[in-house]
Amino acid sequence: MPSLFYKPIMGPLFGAITILSWAGFNVAAKAGIDAGMSPAALSFLRYLTPGVVATRC
Repeated sequence: MPSLFYKPIMGPLFGAITILSWAGFNVAAKAGIDAGMSPAALSFLRYLTPGVVATRC
């Protein structure tokens, strides 16, 4: 494993990215509901985005 993951700053950095992602999804979901998106479309986006990010890492 690269030494990048052993640096002390990486844990808080990944935590902050996770919190911002969750908060961003809540804002995007509210905007999607206001725009008239269906629950199925919101669910698709909810699971597609992390899936794409996870496969790229």
